[in-house]
Amino acid sequence: MDGPNAPPPSVVRYAERRYIERFFQTGELRLAPLRAFGANAVAEPKRDRQEGWGHVAFERGAGRVAGTFTPPGQVLVLCCSLEDSREQADRLVGPEGAGIRITNIERFMRKVAVSLDGCVRWEHRACDYSGRVRSTPVFGLDQAMAEFDEAHGKDPSAAMHGLWDFMVGGHFGREWIFMKDPGHAHEQEYRLVWYFDRPVREPIITEFPHARRACVPAWL
Repeated sequence: MDGPNAPPPSVVRYAERRYIERFFQTGELRLAPLRAFGANAVAEPKRDRQEGWGHVAFERGAGRVAGTFTPPGQVLVLCCSLEDSREQADRLVGPEGAGIRITNIERFMRKVAVSLDGCVRWEHRACDYSGRVRSTPVFGLDQAMAEFDEAHGKDPSAAMHGLWDFMVGGHFGREWIFMKDPGHAHEQEYRLVWYFDRPVREPIITEFPHARRACVPAWL
């Protein structure tokens, strides 16, 4: 595919050398839900503590309630970078950094998807560093609660962050899965996202040996 929406010729998944070597030996990969990134140094070696979080506010009368939101819980993500260099490996991981250079993104994602139970589709694109995720969209609280109740029922166990996810997802759509803080623009992150038909709460570690056919080692 050519044109402005064409995928890049390759992207690089950076990690410690031992994980890269293991991938090329067995196909082992670690995929994580976006909710886990901020506290998970293995899944997110850039150590962005606010990864996967944003801000939202609700108005009710003269008052305002503000809080954070996290993305929908039905995705697994692999973070890559558009920059392919030894310098980028050092910046993101350190001297032990190396990479998986994915030379055919669609083939790679398809090979992974067939081994993921419940995976319904996949998507990949460059992250958006424009800062929109920090723009604090404001919703009328009463209307938001009514729409959430209509969609999910009046479940007293539903936490407020579920309401925030519901409203912000409606405001940004799936785009906010690809939004990042402008302070991390040097990462040039390119995200590979697999969507599921059920919630995904924990990272997975499994082997995808056929996915290796779409990759070559980088900076080992």
